[in-house]
Amino acid sequence: MSVAQSAVASLERSGVTVLGMDGTYPHWMTGGTHWGLIPCRDLTPGSHYQVFLDNFEQSWVTLAHALPNVFLWEPANETNGMLRPDTDQQNDPLFCPVDHGPEFTWEEAADITTDLMFRAHRAIHSEIPSATVFIPPPSPYPHGDFDPSFSNMATFISRIYRNIKGGTWPSTNTRDYFDGGSWHPYIAGDATVSSWVQPNMTMYNVFANNGDGTLPMIFSETGYSVCATGCATNSQSVAAAWMADAISLSQANFPWLTYFIYFRAFQDPTDPTSSGFGMMSSPSQYPGSSWFPTATSNQTMPPSGFCYFTGCSYPVPKP
Repeated sequence: MSVAQSAVASLERSGVTVLGMDGTYPHWMTGGTHWGLIPCRDLTPGSHYQVFLDNFEQSWVTLAHALPNVFLWEPANETNGMLRPDTDQQNDPLFCPVDHGPEFTWEEAADITTDLMFRAHRAIHSEIPSATVFIPPPSPYPHGDFDPSFSNMATFISRIYRNIKGGTWPSTNTRDYFDGGSWHPYIAGDATVSSWVQPNMTMYNVFANNGDGTLPMIFSETGYSVCATGCATNSQSVAAAWMADAISLSQANFPWLTYFIYFRAFQDPTDPTSSGFGMMSSPSQYPGSSWFPTATSNQTMPPSGFCYFTGCSYPVPKP
């Protein structure tokens, strides 16, 4: 945590606005045997799911307490596709039903997301009352199936609104769940009115039609990956032109947009586990592969690698 605190302090001194985000579910939080997989939804007192929610909430109390100067938070990530059930019966037959599939349905994911939102919002505001907690951003690739209209994301957010207003969750006040809207508007080509403006207006209108059109709205991830196969383009100059179009169209059509966050700053083109979407290649003097395997195997990131990519007191001058 001290490394994160140092990084945040350095960024803030440089005038950078910091948004805190985490979308991981470690073993100690879930009680399961597989990193990132969670119990199936079960509201019975003392259930594996309820214990998971308690641990999840406490983790956000801890993070907010440790980073009191971070006022923007996103307490989960792409939950319309990245939540996965832990169906390993070595845990307990009650962890998830034995016949549950390997994915949550989108309805199950929306219901779990609503639970996570309430718990995280309460936790963060208990430490930072003035914080802005954004709704967990959905992705147009929920299970690898791209929806260029963003209708799948809009349907997902609409379900969350119905959950909150339906009276079976702890509060019917949306401000007990989130303070701002967020989504990931990835597209598969150039930004145009039909490919960029209209789909994003579809998303914004869900918030506006539910009385939340004046809340801060952010694109917390968007961008292009450049590669020879499997990407929309293999040309950096083409991707740059597309992104310029996305920015220009956003400025002209989205007065409600607060932040446009490009994913991501750096990538290591030699490391297939971390390549893609970077605005700049990682300098070869500091290849991502030198710290990435350690980060994934130990669930921690060495300070040198973390600080290089976030700007905090790297031990030698950057090239």
